[in-house]
Amino acid sequence: MKSIIISGASGFIGRNLINYYKNKKLNLTCLSSKKNNKKQKNIKWIKLDKNYHFLKNKKYNFDTIFISTGIGTVGKSNINKEKIREKKIFNNLLSLIKKNNQKCKIVFFSSYSVYGNVKKKSKENDKFKPLSSYAKNKINFEKKLQKLKNFEVIIFRLTSLFGPYLKKQLIWDTLQKVKLKKRMIFNGSGNELRDFIYIDDAIKAFDLLLRKRKKNKTNYEIFNCGSGKSISIKKIVNLILKLKKCKKKPYFNGKSEKYIPNKLMVNINKLRNEKWHPSNSINSGLIKYLKWYKKLKT
Repeated sequence: MKSIIISGASGFIGRNLINYYKNKKLNLTCLSSKKNNKKQKNIKWIKLDKNYHFLKNKKYNFDTIFISTGIGTVGKSNINKEKIREKKIFNNLLSLIKKNNQKCKIVFFSSYSVYGNVKKKSKENDKFKPLSSYAKNKINFEKKLQKLKNFEVIIFRLTSLFGPYLKKQLIWDTLQKVKLKKRMIFNGSGNELRDFIYIDDAIKAFDLLLRKRKKNKTNYEIFNCGSGKSISIKKIVNLILKLKKCKKKPYFNGKSEKYIPNKLMVNINKLRNEKWHPSNSINSGLIKYLKWYKKLKT
């Protein structure tokens, strides 16, 4: 890799990608609808409108692009204007890719939610059974990328990512509730199963696949990217409380939306066969996240 474009550069995944690649010998072009005045020799920030329409009139040469834009929560994906905006951004990024003068590698971040509610660990060739608009959008974008020619596309169906800069979802919400004097109330039964993976491990998987896979092995490849281990929502909440030395007891109200799967689990053997494995346990990852969280002015 010599030149990389990171879309959604101000987001959770985008910021961690920048931190990983910023000191390596390559050029980064960071696309964001938020302004960034930080200057670094090999990093160029491009301020875009909220729908990325600006890209229609622009042309950049690059050999790798990370598509890390998109709706960040399942609930938000049910808002029609957010779905329309996400689609516009994706289509404008596709337009940019097609105008590129050289063959490039495309990394798209999908989700294990595309498998829906499962009874066993999902494999990459399992059928789609989406329950949410969030999952349906991911499937739609995957199919669009599959139709591209002359580009190498790598799809990562990510499990529940966490790490620095994440200010949403279960772990963040739990920490916010720790600070309040109110009772800690969570939706669901607490027995829902999820797969959590620390962001550094995921990025190492992205980088490995981009750098070390055999050229022209295939033009379109899908990988489940997670820890390969499931943990209940109740257990991870209690683990956070233990690390925070909080004596509060969480209460699960039993209420859940139809679009929220009870079990999300994936088989990661395909990625393991590429000589990758996660190095952070859920415990060690949470400890790192809490160190970052402690520095915030929240």
